[in-house]
Parts: sequence; C-alpha cells; structure tokens
Amino acid sequence: WFGVMGLVFDQAKAPLARRGFLMQALEVACEELDNFLHQIRSAREKHRIMMALGDALKHRVLSQGLTAAVHVLTLSMPLERLLITCRAEEGGSTVHALLFEHGVLKSSTMEEGLAGNEDGVIKAQAAALLDHGDQALPRRFGFTRGREEVLINGITHSSVVGKILATNAAGRFNTHDRELLAGFSNFIRQRVVDFNKEYRTLARTFGEHDVSMLLRHDAYVEKFLTPREETVAILYVDIAGFTRLSEQVLKTPGKVAALVEGWSRRVVDLVWRHGGAFDKMVGDCVIALFGPPFYRQSHGGRLTSALHCARAIRDMTTLLPDVPEFSHLQGHGLGVTTGVNLAPLFVGLFGPNDNFTGFSSGMNNTARLQGVAEKGEILVMQECLASLPAGHGFVFGPQREARVKNVAQPLQFSPLV
Repeated sequence: WFGVMGLVFDQAKAPLARRGFLMQALEVACEELDNFLHQIRSAREKHRIMMALGDALKHRVLSQGLTAAVHVLTLSMPLERLLITCRAEEGGSTVHALLFEHGVLKSSTMEEGLAGNEDGVIKAQAAALLDHGDQALPRRFGFTRGREEVLINGITHSSVVGKILATNAAGRFNTHDRELLAGFSNFIRQRVVDFNKEYRTLARTFGEHDVSMLLRHDAYVEKFLTPREETVAILYVDIAGFTRLSEQVLKTPGKVAALVEGWSRRVVDLVWRHGGAFDKMVGDCVIALFGPPFYRQSHGGRLTSALHCARAIRDMTTLLPDVPEFSHLQGHGLGVTTGVNLAPLFVGLFGPNDNFTGFSSGMNNTARLQGVAEKGEILVMQECLASLPAGHGFVFGPQREARVKNVAQPLQFSPLV
C-alpha cells in the first residue's frame, strides 16, 4: 500500500449526481497516482537488484559469481529452474553448462565432479545448443518450455557467447520479471566477455592448468602476480645460426616468419607442458621461467623442470624439418643454443602493460650463457647444479668458463650431456 486519498465536500451544496462524479474523479486520480508511485518503486527495486547482480558477478571466480548472481535473482522473482550455457576461453574454447533449481546449483561443468561422468557429453551438447540451436541439452535437463535469452557479444562481428533458459511455476513471466531476466542476461554476457579477456591475457604467459588455478582464487593478482623476489629457474633458447638460415636458406620474409612462428609456438607449448611460464620472445630467442606463479616446487625441482624442458626443445627443433611445412630445412642442421640458470629474481607484473617478467643479474647472465653455447648445447650455470635433488639422473660434461661482455667475473658452467 502506498497510502489513502479522500475528499471532503459539503453534502448540502453538492447534488447527488455531483457526488458520483467526484467519487469517479477520485478513483481516476488514485489510479494515476498509484501507477506513478508504482513505476518509481519498480524502478528503484530493479535498480537495487541490478546493483546486487553486478556486485555478485564481481567475484573473480566465474562459477562462484554466476552462483551468487542466480541467488540474487531467485530472491527477486519466482524462478523455478535456470540453465546457463556460456563459452569460456579455456583450452582454446570450452562451453560450460550450469543448472539451477530454485537458486541451488545442481549440475555444473565448471565445478569438478558436479556434472559427474557426463561432463564431456554435457559440454558437447552445450556447444551444439550455442552453435546450432540443438535442443538435446534442454531436453536432458527436462526443459520443455521457458524463456530464452541469447548472450551476444560484438557489434560488427557478433557471436553467441551464451544462452539462458528460465522457467517458473506459472509457465510464463510477467513484464517485470522479463525485464529482470533481460538485465540479468546482460550482466552475465558482460561478465563472460570480461572473463574471456582475462583468461586470454593470462594465457599469454601461463599454461592452461595454471590459468584455471589462478582464476579460482579471488585477488589472484595480489596473491601470486605482484612483483616479489623469488628463486627462479631461467631458460633462454635461441635458433642456432638464424641469420645464416634467413639469408641463405629461407631467403623470403614469409618463410622466415613461418619458421619463427611455428618453432616458437612449439617451444612455448613445451614450456607450459613442463610447468614453466613464458616470459617473452626477443627476436628468435624464447625466455621462460620455472617457479611462477605458485612456487610450489623446491629450487631443485624448478631447475629440474627447466632442464627437462630444454632437452625437449632441443629434440623438437632437431626433428622440425621432418614436419611437411618445414621440409625445406632438411639437411641444414636446424638446432638451438640454450642457457639455463637458477637465480634470485624480482618477478611479477611490470610496466604499463602489466607484462609478467623478471629482473636480476642472474637473468642477464643467463642471456650471456646462451650466447656462449654452440648449436645443440645446453649450458647450465655451475653454481646452481648443487641445488639439483639427489638421483636427478642428469649427466654433465667438464666444467668450462667464459668471459662475457659487461660481466666482471668469467661465467662458470657445464654442458648437459
């Protein structure tokens, strides 16, 4: 109730017909005022709900943000069942599905074990729903009716990033509830788009598993990516004789670019497979760090991972001419030069673009060490070998040393056999 309105008039002076007119006029005035006040109340209520939805979706973990937002929506309208499908940038592109009943999460491909053994089937059906409108997934969850909202991203090149299907006991939604669902869908669309941008940004540096683990932590930037001093295994690997290959074998800019692109992608995949982080690429040299972002391994474990990765990169590069697109490199002795070190590093997000990298003299010395290596050599800084765990299984050649530019003492190192 908004209130009560009444009229006071002189019965003696107002004829009976006039009284009827006044009562009708009062009814009209009350109806107009009621509509006006209801619109104000409805607008304020929708604004409150939208603010609550926005706050819920701020959670860094997408699945938890979606769950909190559905809870807000369920308290605001009669919602029986809700199915959310969305395309997340995981492992290239993964479509997820979340089923809610009366605001409670019943099935989710984002939560380990909540979709059971059917996880893969549900993801495939969710992708078919988004790509082709296939109704296998709604049928699986018993949706025979409901209101559908399509989450579209982009203007000039639109793409479907998700769909929402909702039902209630009445079988249909009124105008107020439809507006809430539309607003809810817009919030979900923007959150999924933001999540995908965030995922892609992290995936430039970290492997799929590490990115997923980071996004499961609220405030992951402060916890894991803020610059800090840590002991890190450092890997520098460079195509041996790249200038000669470019000028005498590849010759055209297109072939040079194809080699750098194809080789570096394979190198970074191997870095991620061995638990490392991709720092940057300088020319045809790939720089990788082992330890970030969680620093769970011991110092020796980080160095062990870097050495295994260096071997894998060397083997991959040697066999690259066997790949059809690089067959023109057969007989030209494609190889790499590699430097590996374990050193204190100030590592984290730096600069205006928040690049994940590290700084220290140990980093610089690793670059110098890689420059000393011959084709096929993996040179390891001597002082870090003591950190290797017992029974590591690596074999090293005789210790050597070399004087390098801008470094006072000669570098001391051993080659990995």
